[in-house]
Amino acid sequence: MKRTKLLMGVLGVTALSLGLIGVGLGGHHDNLSREARIGLSIAPVTLNLRGKNRELVGLGSYIVNAQGGCNDCHNNGTQYLPGGNPFLGQPKQINTAGYLQGGAVVFGVIAPPIVPELGTTPPLPAGRTYRQFVQEMRHGINPDDGHILQVMPWPDFQDMTEQDMRAIYEYLSALPAIPPAP
Repeated sequence: MKRTKLLMGVLGVTALSLGLIGVGLGGHHDNLSREARIGLSIAPVTLNLRGKNRELVGLGSYIVNAQGGCNDCHNNGTQYLPGGNPFLGQPKQINTAGYLQGGAVVFGVIAPPIVPELGTTPPLPAGRTYRQFVQEMRHGINPDDGHILQVMPWPDFQDMTEQDMRAIYEYLSALPAIPPAP
């Protein structure tokens, strides 16, 4: 009987210790999906996670950076750092100074920034409310002028789930804010 109690006590302390070690090593990630963990690890800039849903931010980063290729067009004209262009056989190094900041010319159209813009509280991605963002992603309607976006591949994104749309928006909301585009 003493032996059983002793064994149970040792097992209990061991389990508690392992749990605390897990928390100390970042156990808060344990409840995240695989995609969210990957997304958080590949985000090329520091994220502001205060008040944000970590699962959605991580999933959004995964969609934006590993699946959607958003920075392919929405960069500032220099997607990769010198010596970091994978298309030239170099190890990929994102130009974080221009990440999603807009300015690249794509098929004759200047891609706009899609990071949060200063001047709104909280800063909104591309100055868009969530409703405007979804309208743009699902229907290709530019809320600034009402025209259909001719270069943005919105038909590829329009069938995304509500969770995916929320995740992308939450991720974009977690990016460092910039002054509004002129």
